[in-house]
Amino acid sequence: MKKIALATLVALASSAALADSVVMKVKGKMNNASCTPTLSNGGAIDFGTIALDKLSPTETNQMGHKDMSLTINCPAATKVAWSIADNKEDSNAANDLSSSEFVIREAKDNGGDVFGAGTTYGVGTTAAGEKIGAYAISTRLNEITANGVPAQAIFAPSWVNSQGEYMWRHLSSGVIANGNAEIMTATRPGTISPLPITNVVYPFKVSLAIVNTNRLTTTDEAQLSGETTITLLYL
Repeated sequence: MKKIALATLVALASSAALADSVVMKVKGKMNNASCTPTLSNGGAIDFGTIALDKLSPTETNQMGHKDMSLTINCPAATKVAWSIADNKEDSNAANDLSSSEFVIREAKDNGGDVFGAGTTYGVGTTAAGEKIGAYAISTRLNEITANGVPAQAIFAPSWVNSQGEYMWRHLSSGVIANGNAEIMTATRPGTISPLPITNVVYPFKVSLAIVNTNRLTTTDEAQLSGETTITLLYL
């Protein structure tokens, strides 16, 4: 999914006392770039068939991770960021349970990140409406490339400050927050300003966990059905 915005700022200038005219200034920026986001494997992550009788009835079941990558191509060098939001937020088990009851943990050799509410995504429900679990998405920070060379990830709130600027910060853990409240882009190593790109690749780890089966009353087959939307934002 792509979104292209034309931002227009209208400012009303104040006039001197008793003046008989005022000046309205209209400012904005048009961008003819049309970048294209693509996900590897057609955007599909398949954890295969999971046997319920092999899962723990008392502990969160950590199902490991699968690899995926987001690639953004632009016809000309363009400053472009992106956000990600859950289309199945109402099926996210992490939103209902405490971190002692449900959390996604990665193996230490994969970064050791821990994910809970706010950094996880719904993975569907059983036929009885029970939340199956959740998945998390993180970026392999040391493998990001932009314009064919190593790059770093930076992120910012999706709103601007009083000077009309995004407040960029380095992404330290690779964890990608759920929701359009944050945007992410790439920069040169050691800098903090968005980099104009013609191509950028963000390698992902998608990690899945399933609730302890004591929380599931169903014994029937259940389909995992997570879905997220990635939206581009031109800077």
